[in-house]
Amino acid sequence: MVFRLDHEGTILSVKAGAGGERPQQELSGRRIQECWLKDSGNAFSEILRKVIDEKSMVIIEHSEGAQGLESFYEVRQVPLLRDQVVAIARDITKRKIAEAKLEQMHKLLTDASRQAGMAEIANNVLHNVGN
Repeated sequence: MVFRLDHEGTILSVKAGAGGERPQQELSGRRIQECWLKDSGNAFSEILRKVIDEKSMVIIEHSEGAQGLESFYEVRQVPLLRDQVVAIARDITKRKIAEAKLEQMHKLLTDASRQAGMAEIANNVLHNVGN
């Protein structure tokens, strides 16, 4: 989804890509902090101010939904003319799930490697005791 926001976070226009969840009429005229980025509260307002004042892009990650059923979004904010910001939100849920699985596999591999190392040491100790 692509949002055009004013300096307070009011949605001036919105374009949803394929599979867009929310109709444009539902979001237009409302503050993004009230209808979508509810958990961010004042932090998002500060980020908007930073984007406008410093004329720089800021990237944040946002999640919504219950634990285990969460959807994750990356929101890139880019300044426009006249104290406006474009916020481009893209769904990164699949990437986050893959990262979590990779981290879990890394932990399992690390544990298996540690156990193999301890078994090798124990084997060497027993061999030396036998000699």
